[in-house]
Amino acid sequence: MENKNKENEILPRFVGNCHSSVLINTGNYVINKYLITNLNLTNEIDNIEKSSSCDVIYLNTLLFEQLNLNLHVVSNLEYEHVVHDGSVYFRDNNKYRDFNTSIYNRYSQLT
Repeated sequence: MENKNKENEILPRFVGNCHSSVLINTGNYVINKYLITNLNLTNEIDNIEKSSSCDVIYLNTLLFEQLNLNLHVVSNLEYEHVVHDGSVYFRDNNKYRDFNTSIYNRYSQLT
């Protein structure tokens, strides 16, 4: 409940200034080393430094673009994540807004 109260307190300050759909962080998973070993970052090197506020969706986008993967979502599997003023997402979202938007667009184009 403390997390939900903190989220309700902080999030309204960022509405309109962030992509709320990516506040659902799906990065808490175990990843096989094969995926990282076979990920080609040649065309992404200049983007890495901009990825701090969309790191999870960026990695997912790269993996789905380059490797033959499927995403399996487990129903009702939840966890609580504390939202705080020092959040990397909140801190860097405006700084890299154009890059973030390009990643969200790439992710949305995946089939």
